[in-house]
Amino acid sequence: MISLHEWLILGKKYSEDEAEETLLRLEAGMELSAEVKKDVREYTEDYIAWISRK
Repeated sequence: MISLHEWLILGKKYSEDEAEETLLRLEAGMELSAEVKKDVREYTEDYIAWISRK
């Protein structure tokens, strides 16, 4: 499974800087835009589904 950082860059066409900023904002508990929240939620759902299949 790829990391959230990799997924944001490869799967959603985020730049390296945008992906890094998103991770920093998540770690700091800062508000994310609706689009980024959706992307993070999709990644989380995909990750949970992947773990569940293991």
